[in-house]
Amino acid sequence: MSIERSGGDGHTAIEAYLSTLPLLDSFESLTRPTPSYISQEPSSPKGKFDSHQEVYRYLSTALSRAAVLSARTTDVTRTLRILRTYHSFSSSWPPSFRPVQRQRLLLLYLRALQAGYPAPNTACATPYLVDIGASQAPGRQVWKKEVLDAFKQGQQLLSSTTTFPRAGTLNLPVRRFTESCVALADIHSPFAKEVVAILYWAMTLTFQSQSLLRHLTRLLAVSGAYADAKRNFELYVKIVLKDRETKQPEISLQLKRRPTVGEAASPEEIARQAQEAEDQSGPEAEEKKSQFAEAESDTTAEFIGTLLVGSRLLLKNLGEVEEAWRYAGLAGKMISITDQRKEHVPRDLRAEVEACKGIVRMAMAMSSEMPGMSSTYMPNSELIFQMSTPQIGQSTSRKRLISSPMLPCCLRNHQKHNTTWHTA
Repeated sequence: MSIERSGGDGHTAIEAYLSTLPLLDSFESLTRPTPSYISQEPSSPKGKFDSHQEVYRYLSTALSRAAVLSARTTDVTRTLRILRTYHSFSSSWPPSFRPVQRQRLLLLYLRALQAGYPAPNTACATPYLVDIGASQAPGRQVWKKEVLDAFKQGQQLLSSTTTFPRAGTLNLPVRRFTESCVALADIHSPFAKEVVAILYWAMTLTFQSQSLLRHLTRLLAVSGAYADAKRNFELYVKIVLKDRETKQPEISLQLKRRPTVGEAASPEEIARQAQEAEDQSGPEAEEKKSQFAEAESDTTAEFIGTLLVGSRLLLKNLGEVEEAWRYAGLAGKMISITDQRKEHVPRDLRAEVEACKGIVRMAMAMSSEMPGMSSTYMPNSELIFQMSTPQIGQSTSRKRLISSPMLPCCLRNHQKHNTTWHTA
């Protein structure tokens, strides 16, 4: 610790911290534990915790500092070895022993696992922990078991060390844990079902968390639970709209009850709005973003993105075209409101909103008695496609819209035989 505080070499400080492990081996009453993901016969530390509490106090300080210092470098393998060793010990510690430190190291562990995602057909790292541990299984297979073990340990720790939040407070440890779990599911989709279960568990320790419902909607859709995804999506939208109504009563945000033809914005107007939004920047916008984050409110971009996820779910997976338009229209209204408030919305997100509206309108024109919709809105989505991907031409934009995976299969197949939709 003196080396670290005096500004010495980080590598030297890490080695000094890790030198506590050989000292630990000198205790006959203590042995290093073996995690279950690298051994068919996992072991726990020998000896009672109470009689060795002072040893574990020094050990937790040394390993936690070594992990933090190593995480500041680019050596992900060493960082993971240290964190694995720390968690192999901490899994047997009582919940009351340094809970805050363990919560922080848990988040660091999950982020390191994300960064250390092994490539296919690679061997397991040796040693897997600090100085010990080996497995003959492929690296990715061991990594999967390790991640699931980290999920389980995290739930056990947070269930014992956090409680349901009081009014006006947030359960930040649980929220950050779920964010890390979702990030792992994003890079390895088979974790989706396990993470969905974690998100449901997290709801028992949070109150109307918008981020939880946002992630749950997307992962339920990925898992194929479309009915559950729809229910969560509708609840998410209600909570977000109520939250924004409370904070910004001067702005009215409501879902349309029935789809209407309406007048589409001209291509010139869309181009002007997109350029103005692209140029918006400054401390005022950043301050508003931080205020939303502190209040556990989803940002405008997150809300719009989830509206697009819900529209895709309703249109492609459930075939509810009119419902899809209601949420696509709400996403478009959010864009208009952000323009009025001079907030920044990414250009590609604007493109996705206009494309979504055009695709849903096209689906409505083919599945209902409102054939004029495609000719009204499709030129706008074509223009936005070209704005977001200027290297492609107009004909390519139209082909992408016709073959869009957002459309139900029956409509895509029908559209292949009908190439005059844009001139209807």
